[in-house]
Amino acid sequence: MTKEDSADKKYPYTSSIVKDGRKKVHTTFEDQSEMVEEFDVNNNKLLVRKWRRPTKLGGEGEWEFEIGAEVKPFNPMNDLFAPSTDNPVVVRSDTSDSFQWRIRNCFFDKNVYQVTVDVENQSIVIRTSNKKYYKVIQIPDMIRLKQQLIPQSLQWSHSNNTLIISYPKPPALVQQERVKEHQLRQLNSKEGDVQCPQQ
Repeated sequence: MTKEDSADKKYPYTSSIVKDGRKKVHTTFEDQSEMVEEFDVNNNKLLVRKWRRPTKLGGEGEWEFEIGAEVKPFNPMNDLFAPSTDNPVVVRSDTSDSFQWRIRNCFFDKNVYQVTVDVENQSIVIRTSNKKYYKVIQIPDMIRLKQQLIPQSLQWSHSNNTLIISYPKPPALVQQERVKEHQLRQLNSKEGDVQCPQQ
């Protein structure tokens, strides 16, 4: 892309491709950070949201997953170690009205886990009374909207060695997502690249 092309482009610039049963929406912002969202082509459920930001030297940074998770198969030619399959795995997978995380491989009894809201740091904290696990979760959506977390709104359960943590989405975000879903329904469902309408 030339400087002239970059100057003419209006940001954020969004395009979409429908492939393998998913609508993949790629957005580039003026600071050259990128966001990719993947939606189920049948029901428009958001499956993946990941970000990539330029490095300080201007190169491409690593993809950071906000929703969903990257699956990296073990490559014995390049990888020295394979992660333990017993380690807790955190995956965010929202519903239409709630943020939701599933933490698999939580083998302790439910009463060992403590799930709370850290009001000062605006985060969700998971810890165990035996001090075997500790995890801090932030909600970027809430940070972007400058919304405060309310401890009483947090819900969680534990079954089948999985912690399920839920926090309700604020009405402003629910409305934004409904608008985006409407826009997605306007996209051509055929395979290929299309230009998305801007919000």
